[in-house]
Amino acid sequence: MFKKLLGDPNARKLKKFQPWVTDINILEEDIQKLSDEELRAKTGEFRQALEKAKTKDEEKEI
Repeated sequence: MFKKLLGDPNARKLKKFQPWVTDINILEEDIQKLSDEELRAKTGEFRQALEKAKTKDEEKEI
């Protein structure tokens, strides 16, 4: 009865995370195309960007 009134809590959680899933799937397509050497270089790029980030918000954008 409560489920009918309030909705399914699991469905709400899934709906909340769906935009992240979409973004991750797009990134996955790009990463899969990289060779091992390109992937190693990308890791270095991520590390440099994290070091340059001054705030937590900037870190999240990486």
